[in-house]
Amino acid sequence: MTSDVLSNHGVREVAGEYVFEKPLSRQDLLQLTSHLFRVEKGDRIESPHDLIPFLQSELGSLEREVFAVIFLDIKLRFIAFEVVFKGTIDRCEVHPREIAKLALTSYNASHIVVAHNHVSGCVLPSDADIQITQRIKDALALLQIRVLDHVIISKDAAFSFSEQQLLQP
Repeated sequence: MTSDVLSNHGVREVAGEYVFEKPLSRQDLLQLTSHLFRVEKGDRIESPHDLIPFLQSELGSLEREVFAVIFLDIKLRFIAFEVVFKGTIDRCEVHPREIAKLALTSYNASHIVVAHNHVSGCVLPSDADIQITQRIKDALALLQIRVLDHVIISKDAAFSFSEQQLLQP
């Protein structure tokens, strides 16, 4: 976060921690946290886990299920985030072909992280979640695009396929 955004709100960063010099309004806090969770083009993604706060801010409070993709380049730098499919309160139809098309023609991505939200709040993957992840992974592997993770998001929790070793080679 830039130092002017911090200082404008009476916040100092000291050794990686934020010190608040005055009480913050709800609006100030929302503005600050939106900067904390922002990912910008060219940012290097060290681990898919680093994207969870960003994904929660983008998807966690939605009222219907959506399926999104984060596109990364060969050096794992952020290219773009896009909600690719929109569904209902409990499901979203996903087509690997459309993800492949976007990855190749729109973003020239070599890596992706897929994510979707569970409106129910339970982030455990369903059998359908596991199956579509494997289908996406298999389809994109043919195009030399690697799926780094599939993250399921709710307002208060996240589930990472890679952390749970559910992305089989």
